[in-house]
Amino acid sequence: MNFVLLCVQFLLFCILGSCLAADYALRLQRLVLTNVALPDPATQNGLPMLWPLGMFAGPGRRLYMADVRLVVKDDIDLRRYVQFFQGLDSSKVEFYTDGRSFVQVAKWNGIRTSARSVTIVGGPCRPHSTLMFGRPTPQTKAAAVAARSDGCAVRVVSNRTLIPTLLLDAPVPTQQPLLVFAAANVSLGRGLGVGAIQVQRPVILVGLFSRPTSVDLGMVVNQLNVTAPHSLVVWQSLYLENAAP
Repeated sequence: MNFVLLCVQFLLFCILGSCLAADYALRLQRLVLTNVALPDPATQNGLPMLWPLGMFAGPGRRLYMADVRLVVKDDIDLRRYVQFFQGLDSSKVEFYTDGRSFVQVAKWNGIRTSARSVTIVGGPCRPHSTLMFGRPTPQTKAAAVAARSDGCAVRVVSNRTLIPTLLLDAPVPTQQPLLVFAAANVSLGRGLGVGAIQVQRPVILVGLFSRPTSVDLGMVVNQLNVTAPHSLVVWQSLYLENAAP
């Protein structure tokens, strides 16, 4: 997804002779980490939640993450964080999950962790994560087919593959949410008529929190049919352009 590590800081700033700790000891942005182990949210062991255990953490350190995908080594980490976020009051966190292949944290401020569009990926998606998030991006058609057959509900799309992906995956009648990442601007209005995309499941379309990302709707009215019992479309970190009134 052309994710790069923009800033990793273990710094102390000295201002006018007084040394002040940086706001965040670790900043991760537009990054994919694979084979990650995460601290147990029930115990933490002194670490900020979601802190990758392969990175050193000093006492009292804080973590900021934006547009980070964490492919966990052990599915127990995914299950623990699904349970943790499900146990929070809905006013404290905005997240989406299918319970077995991903949890997408749109926004959450913990005691020492701030998360903006952070995804924990595991289960049936883990074997496909290299092709899903690797370069060149986005995932190939063959990779998407393999992930789909294994029950992985995560897709990575480009402007060329967004519509074919939605035409194929959105009409599946299921309560399992579909998580669709677009790391660059995409268009939906190209050649689509009214109700062209049948949505029969929850669909979460995610852009980049750290960089403006848009969906051009092409002034097409009602191109997404969301009348089915489990249909739902969530736009996260996306600007909607050319939306018909």
